[in-house]
Amino acid sequence: MNTDSLASLLHDAADDLEPRAGFTEAVLRGGRRRQVRRRLAVAVSAATAVALLGGGAYAVVHHDSTEQTTVADNPLLSQPTKGDLAGDQAFLDQAVGLWQVGLTRAPEADRHVYDDMRGEPHVYWAGGTPAGRAAVVVQQVYVHQNNQLHLNAGGLKLAAGLVAIDPADGKLKLVTDQWQMDGPTDRLGNFRFGPGDRTLLITTTAGMPIFYSPEPLLRDRQPARDWHRMPVRDGIAVVELPGAIDPNGAMVVEQATQPAPDYLDRVGSIGFRPASEYVADVNDTTPQTIEPPAPTGIRWVNARLTAGSDGGPQFDIDKAYLTEVAQKLAYSGTVGMYMGGYYIRVGLPDGRVAVVSDLQSGAHPARFYALLVTPDMKYEVYDGGDVNAAEPLPVHFRLPDKQGWVIAQQGQTLQYRTSADNAWQDAGTDAALVPDETVQVKVGEQVVDLPR
Repeated sequence: MNTDSLASLLHDAADDLEPRAGFTEAVLRGGRRRQVRRRLAVAVSAATAVALLGGGAYAVVHHDSTEQTTVADNPLLSQPTKGDLAGDQAFLDQAVGLWQVGLTRAPEADRHVYDDMRGEPHVYWAGGTPAGRAAVVVQQVYVHQNNQLHLNAGGLKLAAGLVAIDPADGKLKLVTDQWQMDGPTDRLGNFRFGPGDRTLLITTTAGMPIFYSPEPLLRDRQPARDWHRMPVRDGIAVVELPGAIDPNGAMVVEQATQPAPDYLDRVGSIGFRPASEYVADVNDTTPQTIEPPAPTGIRWVNARLTAGSDGGPQFDIDKAYLTEVAQKLAYSGTVGMYMGGYYIRVGLPDGRVAVVSDLQSGAHPARFYALLVTPDMKYEVYDGGDVNAAEPLPVHFRLPDKQGWVIAQQGQTLQYRTSADNAWQDAGTDAALVPDETVQVKVGEQVVDLPR
């Protein structure tokens, strides 16, 4: 759905609701890659070319003797190199060289973040991973405030990056970098890289356990997650996500105890930028915008339909569906999530209220989900399968417990019958609740057989 319609939808749905930080942006674009920026000024390019001929390349370094020159007590800077490759000096030197080359080409270099590097690069960790050899490199940087940075972003910071194998060409390179944009409390050293961006690597200087969940699930009619503790060695937690899942559905948290299955709140979770996205930004030479996969759901923007009785005003359907379904089943990452711009609300014969819409998370097709709400405000979520928006009857959701079918096609008259020999029964326009025994629906003049 487009930006304006979603903004309106979320505003109406959550007028007094405080969703998790960044949720709206995730729904809108799910981490859509930024427009590629200018790469290098001519002078820097020339200097880099000369340095490469001599065996290395270096970011431009400035010094300001009036400013503090040490990021105090940061364990990423002060500890000897860790990891099973800590004794491989040739690899450490190679990692430092690739860090220095990579920073001149990094997307943040276009915002002049890395113009003033301080001190020497330090390899915090070097070792083997499921995606091959890798190294975490850190260095101090003095960020000079400019109009491309948010207010008060400048000052002495710490920058960190991962040197690893780019699966696209099999070469070692700087595959992602981070810096303390908001200050010393920023978490640095959380990377997602390797084939399919399935390898997670996180520094653990806080000493807290780190847990990961590969993707959100629907279990016993409730959104849920399976949580696993990440193994830690030499200050680094590493895990490879299963190949059968979309890595954009993964969630990682750092806390004292293992989260419960119903822990779904992304507030405080560890964020990642996939290395493949970062490397693509670095390699792009012409401005372009990479869009996530096209939405496959039903694009009825800002449509609030009622199928028969609306079940009464006991709860806000927009807000309930947003908080109990969309937020809890949302993915993060580059391909994000699309939420259907419509709701179909119906009061059921047994007193419950059902709300039907669709969600598309990650690269998966859109799926129907129904939120059922009891009179005492207990929630259940049902999966209705993949959406085919091109069908003449795009919404045909069979409700549980023989409560009937929710059917809908915007702008069309609807009729139904419970056997091929029975007379057609009028069901109104746009949306309807029809009996569980219904076998055929007439959409305008087109007859549709319901799947059994």
